Amino acid sequence: MSGPASGKFAACSVMRVPGILGLNLRNLVPLRRGTRHTLELCLSEQSGFLHRPHQVDECDSSDFERQRRLTTVSDVCAWLQQQFPVELAEGWDNTGLLLGRRTSAVDRMLTCLTLTSEVAEEAVRESCQMVITHHPVLFRPVQQITDQTNEGRTLLRLIESGVSVYSPHTSFDSAADGINQSLAQSIGLTQIRPLQASDQSPDTGAGRYGELEPPQSLEEVLERVAGVTSTNWLKVARSGQSPVRRIAIGCGAAEGFLRDAERLGCDCFVTGEARFHTVLAARSAGIHLILTGHYSSERPAVVRLAERLSESFPGTECFASQAERNPIDLFQL
Repeated sequence: MSGPASGKFAACSVMRVPGILGLNLRNLVPLRRGTRHTLELCLSEQSGFLHRPHQVDECDSSDFERQRRLTTVSDVCAWLQQQFPVELAEGWDNTGLLLGRRTSAVDRMLTCLTLTSEVAEEAVRESCQMVITHHPVLFRPVQQITDQTNEGRTLLRLIESGVSVYSPHTSFDSAADGINQSLAQSIGLTQIRPLQASDQSPDTGAGRYGELEPPQSLEEVLERVAGVTSTNWLKVARSGQSPVRRIAIGCGAAEGFLRDAERLGCDCFVTGEARFHTVLAARSAGIHLILTGHYSSERPAVVRLAERLSESFPGTECFASQAERNPIDLFQL
């Protein structure tokens, strides 16, 4: 444990005793109000942690009162549901708290695009109590959770380690400050609106489209998109040489929004992936199609989500997975 004092306890340096895991918070000595106090040297046989005292300056008891309650899974779920309302999720989706106890305490969180076995091991190794994954686990109905399948082994590993899992998925895509909105703003669009507005609010809904002012060439748009998605390759299906004025956005596998893009007069459509016949349909409609790859269209928002969670829960640490990688690479001759 490191960093500034939080809650009603002082910060202290920690030395792990090999072979023993866990931290018994009852061994931390509370500060006396309005005094300078030093934490006592304490060793917990249960925790296996040795706490070396730090001198702590005089503290305002009101600060302790405001932050003394530990962040719980329920607190994080409430924040996520406020930012990305479950009502925005598609009917076929599986969103919300998918694994874990709402009353569990959280002081370390991890965000990721997809909860693979590698990411699960990272969460356990980094002592995270919660994972926020964009793509949900248990997406399809299951009748067994055993170690005979990869998903089963991953879920059992998380359950046994006390790690909760939340997925906002399509509610994150469609929220007012969600993935598509963020992508449209990063590209530099103005007058941004949903491709398919929701019943909840005119600012929410599936996909986005907006104006590019002033209009730019397709090559300039490609440079913008590559920059904001942090990718070193893009696929593009060109349709004519006209400047790009209006761009449609659909993160992930959003080829179904092509008709909306055509209906709304867009001359360029940016999405993660599309099938061959969708590419042909875009060309026939006179729309440039830019494919960033599924991972690249959504991963930047996952990184930003970790930053937002850290800002909203200052007593916790949240970071984007470092084990996660784009599973697709390009072979160049």
